[in-house]
Amino acid sequence: MNQRGEALLFCILILTLLSGLLTLCGLELHRSYKQLEKRTKLFLCIKESKGELKQFLHGMGRTNWMIKNTSRAQYLFAVIPGLQGASLKAQKIKKILQQFQQALLIKFFTNLTKIKQKACPLEPQLLLTPFKTKLINFERGLEGEALLRKKKWDYYFFQKPYLIVMNVDLSNLETPNPKINFKIKEKLGTSAFPLSFH
Repeated sequence: MNQRGEALLFCILILTLLSGLLTLCGLELHRSYKQLEKRTKLFLCIKESKGELKQFLHGMGRTNWMIKNTSRAQYLFAVIPGLQGASLKAQKIKKILQQFQQALLIKFFTNLTKIKQKACPLEPQLLLTPFKTKLINFERGLEGEALLRKKKWDYYFFQKPYLIVMNVDLSNLETPNPKINFKIKEKLGTSAFPLSFH
């Protein structure tokens, strides 16, 4: 009888240990699933943000190139006798291109706001834009183009424990077919990481 009691206690002990182990495994799987879900959501947010930024930069690069060339043509037309009318038309075209850039900026801000409303951890620098702005107006150069702050940017997307760094190179932006280089690196983050305000 004593041996039966010991065997029963041993079985109960083994079952208790196994159920505890299964509970721990279940909790770890749940934690891993939540982490994977958070990481996936972060990457989707970055993909959407990158798409909006790329579309905005392509439009800005093309129009800046057109504004500069229109401005140069305008100066040329102004000094050639008989082409002063063409110079005025070039000025109107330049104004239309600048208004188009303003519309691109407003659309970019609107789309980023929609992304932010999906609880995406956007870096504030995205709202700063790579161009010099005052509210929703661009600071402009001598030829009427929107001025770039810098040609290389780092954007940081952080959602604990993940830190994603997106490098953007705008060296070939102002062409008829802008080339924008993106590099994305993943790092394990902490609550303190370098911000990229320039």
